[in-house]
Amino acid sequence: MRLSAVERGCQLYPAFKKVAKAKAMCLPRSEAISVLPGEAKVELQPLLDHTAARLVQLQGPVLESLADAAPIHLTLYCKWGMDGSSGHSQYKQAGVRHDDQLFATTLVPLRLQTQRGVVVWNNATPSSTRFCRPVRLQLAKETKDLTERELQRVHSQISDLQPYRMPAAVIHYELTMSMVRARD
Repeated sequence: MRLSAVERGCQLYPAFKKVAKAKAMCLPRSEAISVLPGEAKVELQPLLDHTAARLVQLQGPVLESLADAAPIHLTLYCKWGMDGSSGHSQYKQAGVRHDDQLFATTLVPLRLQTQRGVVVWNNATPSSTRFCRPVRLQLAKETKDLTERELQRVHSQISDLQPYRMPAAVIHYELTMSMVRARD
């Protein structure tokens, strides 16, 4: 499609290399991501650092207008939670048993604000999947034991979080577990 458009003098589509480079910039560093046969996960610190860096990049002009002195101190507020799901399509999924279930731990950035309470960025659609970041996806049935272990794992990572420091800003993190579903 791109070559056909270029032949007609239309630079409508970017080159694949540019698209691939832009997509790579949307991911945390590869060392933080682990993919195994039954799970995929990303460590919380690199995920939050990457999210914060992208938001600061996006809101650069806003930060410049607010900064009295660099770096500006910000807090990134996020919600997180976990839930199991089943009944997914089995179409063309080799090696997946029909009774497999997915247990997902996810995080959603909500707001980036200064210490004085000035909102730099606000998630206008916090219930949308648009900003949802998977922390861990497991092919496992949701059980009380699995939920408790995952809760301990995430709480451990939250307690070890360090502020993200960059020349323009220092970002602190505030995470609230609010994405839970009541069981019958």
